[in-house]
Amino acid sequence: MKNIILPYVYRLLKALFLIVSAFSMARGEDVRFPPEAEVVNVVETYGVDNTGTRDVTEVLNRIWKSHRKRPSVLFFPKGTYLVSGMVQGTQTYIQGDHSEYKAGPLIIGENRDETIIRLKDGTWPDPAFDVMGKLPRQNLGQVVLHNGDANNVNFYQIIENLTVNLGRGNAGAIGVAYMTSNTGHLSNVRIKSEDGQGHVGLALLGIENGPGTVRNVEIEGFDYGIVADTYYQMVLHDLRIQSKGPALHSRGRLVIEDLVAERLTPGPVIVSGGWFTLVGAELKGTGTSAIQFGGPFYARSVETSGFDKALETQEGFKPYYPIPDTAAVGEYVAGEAAGLFGARPESLKLPVRKTPKLDWETDASKWTSIRSFKTPDNTWTE
Repeated sequence: MKNIILPYVYRLLKALFLIVSAFSMARGEDVRFPPEAEVVNVVETYGVDNTGTRDVTEVLNRIWKSHRKRPSVLFFPKGTYLVSGMVQGTQTYIQGDHSEYKAGPLIIGENRDETIIRLKDGTWPDPAFDVMGKLPRQNLGQVVLHNGDANNVNFYQIIENLTVNLGRGNAGAIGVAYMTSNTGHLSNVRIKSEDGQGHVGLALLGIENGPGTVRNVEIEGFDYGIVADTYYQMVLHDLRIQSKGPALHSRGRLVIEDLVAERLTPGPVIVSGGWFTLVGAELKGTGTSAIQFGGPFYARSVETSGFDKALETQEGFKPYYPIPDTAAVGEYVAGEAAGLFGARPESLKLPVRKTPKLDWETDASKWTSIRSFKTPDNTWTE
């Protein structure tokens, strides 16, 4: 049994090291791995075309499916990968069948701006329905990059360091549908529609989606920037969004830190009906309010421009504390708060500590392989 498990443990530890390193990559920074890292280069290993001239939808789906049970890294070198349909992580979990638990694969591009998965023009031209009334579950067949169902065992899902481009004439398309279970992140990703006609940039759907993180993401050219319906907590930070409709429409449980968003048509930038925490935001647009909420809500350090006021409630929701009639919010909590002093306690307004920036090491001689820590009797040192 020990000899059977150890190869899996080795692959998992190797993947963990790669994930920790990749998590801190900066925008536009090149990523390279030494040969012994054993990442799967989709161009070198499978001959995937990255010139943007050949449709690679089928081959990418086949590759992703073949690696869906192993914590391997699918590495996408710089280039354009042309697709004419959904590239999807296959999920076939059967209740009680532990062999179907997922741990990847990790999807990592060489350079955020120069590694591009591009949807062929005119693939999904018909406009999608309005998500304000109902979230677009039935439109999830029209997603460029979909990493699988939120079934509570979709572990360690990583999408990192690339651009998803919806091209032109794809008004019914969603850029990315991201699902993860317990841990995982979507980071350092740009999602754009060239003609500004995309439907949703990022969909965080599925009641079993999360916990997980979304960070360093730019979204541009969509009706809706992010649509979320997550029961488990998702944490989003360092977001830059420009959209025709709401930058964020949520019925889930979200924590957002450092959001810069602009709505190009009149109306709120953020619409939330679930649990929502917002720390640090710059919201631009026109209309009565920048944020419309209808559930448990906390905001701090929110600046707005072009609106009469920052906050208003959805019809039928009554907050415990009165809403400030101002365009900026220093701090506000909608529900009854408990504290040591006073009837309306305030937080300490402590700063949010950022994840440390670790430079990506491109010199292969400075890498360390975990194989060097393995002992002759197939055990691991401390």
